[in-house]
Amino acid sequence: MVSQKSRLYLALYARSGAGEPYHWALIVGPKDEAQGAQGKRYHIKNQIDPETGRERWVYEEFDVPMQPTGMLLVRILIAKVEKPNRLGQLLSRVTLVQDDTDWNCKNWVKDSLRALEEDGKSLGTAQTDWAYVQQMAYWYVDLKKSQKRFDGTG
Repeated sequence: MVSQKSRLYLALYARSGAGEPYHWALIVGPKDEAQGAQGKRYHIKNQIDPETGRERWVYEEFDVPMQPTGMLLVRILIAKVEKPNRLGQLLSRVTLVQDDTDWNCKNWVKDSLRALEEDGKSLGTAQTDWAYVQQMAYWYVDLKKSQKRFDGTG
């Protein structure tokens, strides 16, 4: 019998500004992506705290279409998802490091993959080794850049 388990993807989005050139997030979506298929995006973002006026990291999860969007550069398969509800609960509890300018969304993805690996129940077959995942993500986005995927000429 063919598995119909959802899949966990690493997603790199275009972003502007200095520092890390991509916004890193995780997406859970169906194995078979029919027209109109929906998934769920898990990520963190900076938000201004209205009380202090300072930036702080906040966690978000929301439904997204599985079809490519203008800001999504690449999506890379990481794992089969065994328990999507458990995965979502676990990701919502990954520590957000505030007041550290070196910590960002990429660090959150790294910490999230470690937490999922340590959990041992949310994921099935998976590649969660951070060094490998990060290397493949940069390699794949560079490959797509060299193929002119993002400039409208490829």
